[in-house]
Amino acid sequence: MGSLENNQPHYYLINGPDFLIEYDNVGFQNDGNPIHAILREKGSEFGEDLLKQHYLQSHK
Repeated sequence: MGSLENNQPHYYLINGPDFLIEYDNVGFQNDGNPIHAILREKGSEFGEDLLKQHYLQSHK
């Protein structure tokens, strides 16, 4: 999701059978930086929005 242009916000979600990878480069600052990435193992904490928790705690 997002732009295909360099230095613009974008987001990827890779959903495998027992894992989920989120790559988030939302670009609120510094021309599309910083990058956040999360690897989640389904069955252990799946359903929690870890990326949202990170933004609420670290990007106020």
